Amino acid sequence: MPCFPWGANPTVRDTLTDKLEETALMNLDTDANGQVLPISNDDLRLEHLPSDDCSFDDLFQFAHTFDGYEFFGEDAFSTADDCDLDGEDLPSLRNFLFIRARGWRHGGGPEPDYEGWEEERRALRSIRRVLSVRESSFTLTLQSLLEQSGVDLSDALIMRHTPSDDLGVAYPSLAATD
Repeated sequence: MPCFPWGANPTVRDTLTDKLEETALMNLDTDANGQVLPISNDDLRLEHLPSDDCSFDDLFQFAHTFDGYEFFGEDAFSTADDCDLDGEDLPSLRNFLFIRARGWRHGGGPEPDYEGWEEERRALRSIRRVLSVRESSFTLTLQSLLEQSGVDLSDALIMRHTPSDDLGVAYPSLAATD
């Protein structure tokens, strides 16, 4: 049985398929039991984040993409307590959400219908900001490297996926021909 805040409630359990489809919208991978798989800090991307006005379920699912015990060991709780919710320490921010989700899962946090979650949303916004800076820095660095190497960006390759091809195939960019 997946580890969701609603536990074994049969009414809610019947909506598991719907919840897994919603999880897919956040580009989160799940195992055969529907549990969200971890995402390393290096692999975490903006596309994995729920929206700023996400539901409790989306926030709960995202929080489980990080295992604070594995990353921080015995310091997971103290790291969460000391977390700067407006800071830039990605592991600490993710750990804060993980520890809160653990509290919800084990009955030590606000009920799932609690609408506030202001601290959790602050942490989520900070994570989004950190990833935005990281991803834009990567794009600028890649562009700079290509330009320094003399690559003509107008001849750059684009990736295209066709239904008949399970692998992305590179096609030269389409140039207007006269």
